[in-house]
Order: sequence, then C-alpha cells, then structure tokens
Amino acid sequence: MPTTQEEAARISEVMTKYLSPEDAGGLVKDLFTDVALVTDNYSVRSSIFMLKRMSGTNLVDVLTPEFLSKLENEWNLLAEKDPSFELSKLDWLGVTDEEYREIMKEPPPPKRSLYFFYFLVVFHMLVIIGNFTAFFVAPILSPWYEALPICSFILLISCSRELKCPLTRLENYIRQKLGMKRIGGFVGHYLIRPIRKYRRS
Repeated sequence: MPTTQEEAARISEVMTKYLSPEDAGGLVKDLFTDVALVTDNYSVRSSIFMLKRMSGTNLVDVLTPEFLSKLENEWNLLAEKDPSFELSKLDWLGVTDEEYREIMKEPPPPKRSLYFFYFLVVFHMLVIIGNFTAFFVAPILSPWYEALPICSFILLISCSRELKCPLTRLENYIRQKLGMKRIGGFVGHYLIRPIRKYRRS
C-alpha cells in the first residue's frame, strides 16, 4: 500500500525535527537517486517520490519517459500474469496522472473514454439489479421448469469464481487505459466495500 500524503508530511516533519533543511534535502536527494530509481518495491518508490515532491522538486524535471516506460512494462506484465492484480498503473509508477502525462508527453484521455466508463458502470449496476429482481420474481411469474434454469444461471453467474463477468473484464480494460486501479469484482467494489467503509465510520 502506498504512503498517503499525510504520512509523507509526517515523515517530512520528523526529518526536519532531527536534521537541518539542507541535510534533510540531501537525504531525500540520495534516497531518490540511490533507492527510488532502482527499487522494485512500488510502495518505497512512491513514498520517496512524495518526499521528493514535498522538498519542492517537480518530478517532471527529474524523471524520464524511458524510466516510466520501463516501470509501465513491468506493471503490464504483472497485470497480464495475475488477473487479480488490482494496483493501478499510477500507484505502481508513483506519479500523479498530470505528472505522467507531462513526462510522457501524452494528451489527457478523451472525454468519451471517461463517459463510456461511467456509462458501463451504470449499465452494469442495472444488469445486477435486473438479475437480482429476476431471481426472486421468476419463480413467482414463471412455471418451475422455466424459473429453475433462469435462477440457476443467475446464481452461477453471480457467485462463480471460475466464470469472469465480461462487463467486469471490459471495465478493467477501460480502467487500465485510464490509468485507474483494476477491480476484482463489481459487487465487491461498488456495493460491499462502500458498505463496510460506512459501517466502520
């Protein structure tokens, strides 16, 4: 899990408590060149990148497109090898979307990709609501020999770990293109996780 902005600020405060601003700047500079640019640990890399940002350095000035391309290739290999790999490309790289686009000299994603993403999420939610409703309504309105296969199919699609939902696969593909974090499952991401967060707060 990457370091949060608050954690990086706290680390910076602790450093300045024990080190002069020059020594703290030198420490961050050395950590950046000797650790962040060579490590395979994305969490360490993004934490040091945050400290570097807080020291007043613009990452656009110190990172190269070649370096980000190398890290991006590593991320692509991991994402292809393990479908449950949920870390977003930007978390892996340790940069913000704006920094990434500026370093790679990429235009922002077209608005239509973002609109299509939102449309897909809403459509997927409607499909789930429809399936949930059909599961309970079909046995009442249909003869048993029609309702049984319909309910069995809905149960199989909803609960199977072997069958991957094509809409979730499409969403993950679009998320990847937009540099967003992949999701493991639609219901878990959009329904169960928010409910758990709400209950904890």
